[in-house]
Amino acid sequence: MPEQTLADEIRHFVNEQYFEPARKRGEKEKIVPTGDVHSGMSLGQKMTVVCDALSTKKFEKQYNVRLIGMEGSIQISKPYFMFHLRP
Repeated sequence: MPEQTLADEIRHFVNEQYFEPARKRGEKEKIVPTGDVHSGMSLGQKMTVVCDALSTKKFEKQYNVRLIGMEGSIQISKPYFMFHLRP
């Protein structure tokens, strides 16, 4: 079995910390603040990796979500990603 990449670890973290609890509460959408993911995982200077990991079709398919928007810019701030949680 292949080793998990950092992007895989980030996607798994977001699912466990954001999507699973939101689904249990019956939420249909979830905002993921990349700054919180970044600091929660103690990633240092890897904000680009966080944003790249959350913006892939692989992420959407793997965790049954759809990216519906993003606010902010990685160059200026810590963006927020908005997802629709599919059942």
